Amino acid sequence: MLMTLPFFLAIGLAMACGCGRSASSSEWPTRPVRVIVPFGPGSGADVVARLLAPRLSERWRQPVVIDNRPGADGIVGVQAFAVATDRHTLLFTPAGQVTLSPLLHERLPFDPVTDLVPIAAVVNPSIGIATTSIAGAASLSDLVSRARREPDRLMWAAVPGLPEVIFKAFLAIEKLQMKHVPYRDMSVALQDLGAGRIHVLVGSVPTLSPLLQSGRTRLLAVTTTARISAAPEVPTTTEAGYPDLSADGKWGFYGWRDIPDALREKISQDIHLAVDDPALIAKLSNMGMIVAPATAEEFTRAIDHHREQIREMVRLIGLKPPSSERGR
Repeated sequence: MLMTLPFFLAIGLAMACGCGRSASSSEWPTRPVRVIVPFGPGSGADVVARLLAPRLSERWRQPVVIDNRPGADGIVGVQAFAVATDRHTLLFTPAGQVTLSPLLHERLPFDPVTDLVPIAAVVNPSIGIATTSIAGAASLSDLVSRARREPDRLMWAAVPGLPEVIFKAFLAIEKLQMKHVPYRDMSVALQDLGAGRIHVLVGSVPTLSPLLQSGRTRLLAVTTTARISAAPEVPTTTEAGYPDLSADGKWGFYGWRDIPDALREKISQDIHLAVDDPALIAKLSNMGMIVAPATAEEFTRAIDHHREQIREMVRLIGLKPPSSERGR
């Protein structure tokens, strides 16, 4: 049977207007959505993603599955996202995967500019510098005094990535000598801090929260530009005299390389509506997060600002950026 011209016109119009299920952003998602988190279960980013997942699932009427892919300071997870081709995979990660990783690694298995398209920011995390009571420090200045009296006696650890760079910058500013203890599993670092086997641990406040609530450790400072409601008595690093350690690096969602603009906008709006929940905002605030949703454009500008902050920290610790980043 011969097909008539109107038949072909109908098909052409359907394709042009995006009426097919694969082309229509209004119908996305058509199957479960996977959200890759490049850190392990229980990490700060994982906790935030899991709080958002059921709210997004309700809006999208599809399951939202959190896929933890830790390893290599987050690079393993980001690479898994970059090579995904199902168009139903998103990335939720701290901005450091876009801003810091290119400054620390000569080659990455992904392009942080083109493979990670900012969709929406959710929170400004608070990175905290925590110490055990054994260290006898009630402030960063106390920690400096103790470290000067006993060089190489105090031991510190940090979550890989930005927390580690921040504390190395602090040590460089004060010209202090403290022993760095690397950990593959940060839960062990938390146990060691609580037991006094290490003296300082730097990481997101949600990660540190269990020990802080136990009273066995205390926060000396947070790196946000404003104090956090979860610990209003704790000064910011700027208030403590270290403005170069301030870093408001947003955590948010990223889409794939060629995500359509209309779909990017739709997902961004859905994320904002999911975050606009008083119970969720209270929960995140109590964890030490600053809830600060941002559109794709605002998120992109924040990433550019964060990149400049990170460059200064990298300079302080004496690292030369990879050749691909010099001159940018």
